[in-house]
Amino acid sequence: VEPSTYGYKVLGAGYRVLVLGSAFRVRGSGFRVQRFSRLVMGLLTGRVAIVTGASKGIGRVISQLFAREGARVACAARSADLLKDAVAEIERAGGQAIPVASDVSREEDARRLVAETIEKFGSLDCLVNNAGDSGPTAPVQDYPLDDWHYTINSCLTSTYLCARFSVPAMVGAGRGGIVN
Repeated sequence: VEPSTYGYKVLGAGYRVLVLGSAFRVRGSGFRVQRFSRLVMGLLTGRVAIVTGASKGIGRVISQLFAREGARVACAARSADLLKDAVAEIERAGGQAIPVASDVSREEDARRLVAETIEKFGSLDCLVNNAGDSGPTAPVQDYPLDDWHYTINSCLTSTYLCARFSVPAMVGAGRGGIVN
């Protein structure tokens, strides 16, 4: 899906695509797209999701979308203040969410995130590993090793830890999904 004069262009025909809460159906062999906003309302009703990096950017939008589609969302990020704002915005729109201030590159924080989510909502169906920070930009020969470790921990270790602690709940429930 890419932007076009019609809003979105879908390459290929016969597909249904979900783009930030709106469903699109492609007809024919061309690029004509028919928009059905609200067709999929309630797609995640009864589900519980964790979204990391939920205080801003893509993570915040994913949290809002999941809540709008009926999921109860545990919003995780390092900034407690930004998280409170993100959760308040979801609740004002009628959704359910909790803030869990955490640095998910740390084992104890990732474990606590999953535990608090299950304690509050009773289950876990989906994990969105969105947290990550690329650190400073510098040529490789000038890139400090500490910054390298920070980037690896922020982007990779956090993904591993959240999956490690989420998967047992999903296996126990017989369902679940992880978005990396």
